[in-house]
Amino acid sequence: MTGHTIDSAFAQAHLTTRRYIDALMYEEDLVSGQTIASYVVEVRSESGTNTSGPAGSDTGGWLPVQGTRGQTVGPRIVDVVAAIAGPATLRWSCNATLPMFSLAHLKTFAAYVTASLAMSR
Repeated sequence: MTGHTIDSAFAQAHLTTRRYIDALMYEEDLVSGQTIASYVVEVRSESGTNTSGPAGSDTGGWLPVQGTRGQTVGPRIVDVVAAIAGPATLRWSCNATLPMFSLAHLKTFAAYVTASLAMSR
């Protein structure tokens, strides 16, 4: 998802992937300053089987993505995470902004595969 602006203090963005990924990139739109103070990324498998989280998970619900920093975003941040097998939907949620109740402006939410994961496939 590129060029997506979130105009809410507690907003969400969704991204669907059809392949393996292991890196997530976020960019905050800094026109109004840096406001994102805390975020969480969760994953839900499109097939109903979770692709991240405890072994044996098969709830089809949202699970936290392991390896995200979860704090400020700023101009750009990349989280290298545990491999996620597509098809899956990722959900980015802003948990807190500074100052409180200000709008969160996420400019980019994107998923990638690192060279190490690509070479292992």
